[in-house]
Amino acid sequence: MGFKLDDMIGKYKDFARGYLFYAQVSPPGGIALQSEHPYLVKSTTLPKQTIEVAEVDWQGNKYKFGKNTTFDTLTIVFRSDVQQNLRREFLTWMKKIHDPVSNEHGTPSSYLGTIDLTQLDGKGEPIMSYKLVNAFPSDIAEVTLDYSSKEISEFAVTITYQYHVVDSVFSGPDATNVSI
Repeated sequence: MGFKLDDMIGKYKDFARGYLFYAQVSPPGGIALQSEHPYLVKSTTLPKQTIEVAEVDWQGNKYKFGKNTTFDTLTIVFRSDVQQNLRREFLTWMKKIHDPVSNEHGTPSSYLGTIDLTQLDGKGEPIMSYKLVNAFPSDIAEVTLDYSSKEISEFAVTITYQYHVVDSVFSGPDATNVSI
């Protein structure tokens, strides 16, 4: 039995596109990101989740068991607005975590926010949504300035978070709505 392109096309009507997504950052109270910030997002990834592995030796064999779930950091790349307002707002958020001048540290309730990532289908409808819980910026990357370039300036923000919740929200004919 050979491979037939028509079989593949019949099984998979469409595919998810990497450029169809929406990212919404919700900082804690006292920090107001400009409402247009989702339109300044250039790129990100869907978050990674890993199960740590425990190994037990028994009679010369190693047996593997699942342990804790870990969640990697997430990086969002933003295009810089002309006034650098978005970058300034992220720097203010980081200052709530630790002010390097006064050496004051904020309480978690004063700096933990959420990040919502939504992957969209070709019609702009949600496929899956990811909510990153207890999120905060842990790194704001540099902005490259270069006389020989005409590129729009951008900067990356690394987000650290406690865990994420995944919801399948696709409502098409083949949908299976589940929370993961």
